Amino acid sequence: MVRRPEISDLVTVCRSGRRRQPVIVVVVTAWVLGLFASPVVAFAQEPIPLELGVYVPRLYFEDNVNRTRFARALALKLSEASGEPIRGRAFTQMGDLRAFMNAKRLDLGLVDVSMVASMSSKVRVLGVGVGASGSAPPYAVLTRNSMRGIRSLRGNRLALVKTGPRELSLASNFALEGEVAVEKFFGTIRWASDVAEILGWLRSGKVDCTIAYASLAKRSGLHIAATLRGMPMPQLVAVRGRLSAEQRSAIEKALGAGVSIGGPWPIKRLTKSSRSRLGAVFGALAQPSGRRAARRAIWSPASLERLDSKRYQFKTANDYPLELVDDRWRLPTFPEVVP
Repeated sequence: MVRRPEISDLVTVCRSGRRRQPVIVVVVTAWVLGLFASPVVAFAQEPIPLELGVYVPRLYFEDNVNRTRFARALALKLSEASGEPIRGRAFTQMGDLRAFMNAKRLDLGLVDVSMVASMSSKVRVLGVGVGASGSAPPYAVLTRNSMRGIRSLRGNRLALVKTGPRELSLASNFALEGEVAVEKFFGTIRWASDVAEILGWLRSGKVDCTIAYASLAKRSGLHIAATLRGMPMPQLVAVRGRLSAEQRSAIEKALGAGVSIGGPWPIKRLTKSSRSRLGAVFGALAQPSGRRAARRAIWSPASLERLDSKRYQFKTANDYPLELVDDRWRLPTFPEVVP
């Protein structure tokens, strides 16, 4: 008759030398798991970094490597100032940035002002970039050959950076203040992904002129045909619904004190801003290309030679001098329309 094994038999087997090896394996396994348990727990407790997307095609970078370095430097300085972990990523295409935002893979963005206008319902303006010439450096019509005035560029080939769906309105209504509809005044328009690409076209003769920050002329050797009004620098925005109240408060507090970036970058620091400061840009983008955002002033500057001297009974060009109005209306400073 076969005896049923008892509990004591199992204890005896475990104590025997032949079956001690599995017990040792179990002990070693438990020790190894305990050794790695603390780092795993610590890693699980680390906060997930905020994702910052940088899309600044109007600013000059030599290549995408420098663009990426700038994005990482910006994220690092903003993280140090706010106490929030932030990771930076550079974008070269507008569609890629939109796709990341729609997929909820971005929490913050440093983006072109035209994108802020086109995505105003999806983002909240927190700050603005500040360069060597401030937060709205002067824009200009730049040419590869020496020319003076807007009028001399009629029919020329123009290159523009494609930063948003209303770029023509931004160039015509804001930069040129409604005096020129670029698609009608200039010849063909060639769209670029950034200003570095436009510089290559200008040097090779593929285009004749562009509209960009005036500081680009000194760097590239281009000529300034006309100096325009200031164009706001890229805006730091928060993607709506992605930041907690504490995170947004920490970033806004850092921006209020100013965030210095350092390095050889076109943006030297970040400072606090809001959507209300972009009213002129939003108004210009809301109009078709070639129209002013506001009604024209009662008096509008015009060259004397354009007036019918017989109708107005002019004897000489100096009989009826025109006085500039500068108290209520800002007038364009184009050389050819100043009397």
